[in-house]
Amino acid sequence: MEPGKPGPDLRLLPAAVTSWALTWWATAARASTVLILAAVLVISVGVLLATLVTRSGRRSRISTRWLVRISSLTLLLAIAAVVLTLTGLRLFERERDPLTRAAAAHATGTLTGRVSGDPRQSETSSASGENRYVVRVAVQELTVQGRTESSSGRLIVLGGPPWSALVAGSHVRVTGRLSSVQAGDAASAIVFPRGPPRVIDHGNWIWRAAERLRAGLRTACRGLPADARGLLPALVVGDTSRLSLPLRADLQTAGLSHLTSVSGANVAIVAAAVVTIIGALGAGRYLRVAGTALAIAGFVVIARPEPSVLRAAVMGGLALIGLLQARRGAGMPLLAATAVLLLMVDPWLSRNYGFILSV
Repeated sequence: MEPGKPGPDLRLLPAAVTSWALTWWATAARASTVLILAAVLVISVGVLLATLVTRSGRRSRISTRWLVRISSLTLLLAIAAVVLTLTGLRLFERERDPLTRAAAAHATGTLTGRVSGDPRQSETSSASGENRYVVRVAVQELTVQGRTESSSGRLIVLGGPPWSALVAGSHVRVTGRLSSVQAGDAASAIVFPRGPPRVIDHGNWIWRAAERLRAGLRTACRGLPADARGLLPALVVGDTSRLSLPLRADLQTAGLSHLTSVSGANVAIVAAAVVTIIGALGAGRYLRVAGTALAIAGFVVIARPEPSVLRAAVMGGLALIGLLQARRGAGMPLLAATAVLLLMVDPWLSRNYGFILSV
């Protein structure tokens, strides 16, 4: 660091690290336990604020330094309290969701929902030797023993080859026996389906347009060698559907699996290209920001709203705010704020390897 040049702003870093650790623990705990701890933190914040008010009148050098430290601790605990409260409420809702109850009872049901990501080939095969594919579904309705209820749970489908043809955004219906997942998993249940998926519709026009663009990229790669044909779409838009299992294993062994997770570099390239093009047309700052925001949103749909993509998109949004305010050097505060905001929205990101590698 050059003499006289300020160092990185690390004030939000402790809050981000603390929030991450707490959500990692909380997602495997009971909602009641999490909410009790959140209440303790709220009380602690109240005590610290009262202390700050009563001591703020003292002007001595020692007391000022002490007040600064107490203020920092108050901010950290306040952010942690908000994160834990939101996580506890999500857990409370999840524990009472019909999908969670049906999975605990190992019930057989019919579920309707939206495919939230592309199918991924499982490393394990079925008893008959056929490949299995992991499909994540955001459940909307659940029918068990003739009773239909609304649900907001997440489901993991472990199906055969017909499930590999699904695309994100499609609405499907699946029937099978439900089972619970391990504590801390983002999904509420897992199901081994009875038969192929029943596609209700292929999603709205946004998802269909995104799939056409992804299919076009796969078509453009047909002339490449097999590994390159699967790797290039993964590097560009996170499309790992053509990656072979040996290549996946090689990337993991070499510590390069993060390259196939769309992250800040991909979003930065898109944003830089759009800003350059709009700037070359003579547009002002506000138009550049609006155009770049639309481009980032479109890229999220094309690359799928995976954890690493969401992290990069929110980071890009915060960076656009910095551009709008003409401020520089806010990389670390933006990263910390992004992590905290995303953990508030989805605390299970704290356990996702893609999110961890991206951050």
